[in-house]
Amino acid sequence: MAWQRSRSKYLTAFARFSLLLVLIAAAAGAARAQEPAQTASAPEQPQSDARYQTETGGLNIPPELDPRDPNISKEERIRRHRLFLQERRRQYQERKAAEERQAQPQNLDELRERAVQVQAGVAGTAPTTGTTPVAETLVTTATLPIRVSEKLDIPHVTFFLTPASQSVRTGEQFATEAALLNPDHLPFDRVRVALRYPSSSFEPVAIHQDTLKPLLKEDPSVQLDSARGTLVYEGLLRVPVNSETFPLITVVWAARQAADSVEIQPLIDEQLFSGAWAGERLVSMSAFGLREALAGATVRIMAAQTAMPAGLKFMQGDLPSLQPILAGFSDQSRLRPPTLWFDQPDSGWLEVGQWLVVDLGLDNPDGMVFDEIRLAGRFDPEAVEIHDADELNWISRGVNLLDGPFHAQWPWDLQFENTVNNAHGTFYYRMGMTQMRRQPSGVVARILARVKRRTPAPVFSWVYQRDANPSTPSTGVFLMGENVYLRGTATAAASSPDAAGEALVEALPRDDAPARLSPPIHEIEKADPAIYRF
Repeated sequence: MAWQRSRSKYLTAFARFSLLLVLIAAAAGAARAQEPAQTASAPEQPQSDARYQTETGGLNIPPELDPRDPNISKEERIRRHRLFLQERRRQYQERKAAEERQAQPQNLDELRERAVQVQAGVAGTAPTTGTTPVAETLVTTATLPIRVSEKLDIPHVTFFLTPASQSVRTGEQFATEAALLNPDHLPFDRVRVALRYPSSSFEPVAIHQDTLKPLLKEDPSVQLDSARGTLVYEGLLRVPVNSETFPLITVVWAARQAADSVEIQPLIDEQLFSGAWAGERLVSMSAFGLREALAGATVRIMAAQTAMPAGLKFMQGDLPSLQPILAGFSDQSRLRPPTLWFDQPDSGWLEVGQWLVVDLGLDNPDGMVFDEIRLAGRFDPEAVEIHDADELNWISRGVNLLDGPFHAQWPWDLQFENTVNNAHGTFYYRMGMTQMRRQPSGVVARILARVKRRTPAPVFSWVYQRDANPSTPSTGVFLMGENVYLRGTATAAASSPDAAGEALVEALPRDDAPARLSPPIHEIEKADPAIYRF
């Protein structure tokens, strides 16, 4: 019986010990269960808009300062980019000052604790053993990792294409200029234009490099892969440049297939991408990454059209009938109409070899609204020869009138034609815009011509067709197809279109006309793209 009492005592002790273990385990489980609840009860952090963070780099930048809007002009893109950088600098400085105040150690113990945490390699967790001497603390804190926010304001160069958007028809050619925006005037000596394009819709046919070629140290490298739809142009400059706006090359494309909206994108690849370098340092990558320093272009390709359809006649072709559409603008029928003019010698004789710089302009005294301009002219091909000038032109194929210097005043986003036929003695310049606005006065295009035979002045005259058919070169200023140059009437204008220069105000003397060219005539000729014709 004694062994039974002993056995019973041991069993009771074992049961008590097992019960104690169960209680300890239950207490530990309850403690673990409380941890998520405490975490869940913590105040919820506001969630940021991921899309907005990506677009602005986490900064509170208003959308109207976004320089990557494809519907803005080159000048507006530059203006927005400057404001964007100023706003980014301001917000960065405010944030940096706040972070420095918050992170400023209060005493030596806190400084030592931060150094120990960094040395341990786990932010916010100190090692369980060991201490750090004061001397080591000072050295360690000097090597603390720099926060990403402290790199937001690094200067950089932006690569962009212009125009940002355009519309063409199949079978037509169009041009895209690649350029760099360098508001901080950073020096760079190597550039690369790497583009990806939809080869099924259009393809490159030529590259013009008239601005860049004189600055190159050696022949550039040009690679075209039609299968992948990539074009790569790379050049090394003789000396570093730091221009604020630096044009690189102009690519001429041929539209092959209709497409609603396709893009020409700067190529972004680990080994091959558009950019500018200063030695081995890439200066076209912003703190937000490479993509934020590159901007492409959008192209709409419409089906070919052999003739302009007449359409339905839903209103009279005069200004009073058009006025209801122009809500917010003055009554156009009560305004003085625009006047077109040539700035050319109107008397005397022109000698062989003489250069002529002739401006084609418009005088719009009341700011009349119009959305299209057509300048058609004729000259004696035996006496005068027009030379090609397409510096920064939207259309650069063939022989052209010069309109690049006047884009800021006339932001045409519909580029129809800019051609010269020296064999027949004609030229035709036709541009339009989708924006309705009160139009200014000023020079629209410029002619560079050389006299081949002694001839009397004037040498250029307008070509006018009353039917205003777009397929027939004619001179006029149009609003929704209405030639406001004639105020909607079938009679001739108050002053004949051939009365060249009558409306010109403060014309420069003839001797000063060549001074308008920068660079001189013999340097403005289009670079021969033969070796880069595809």
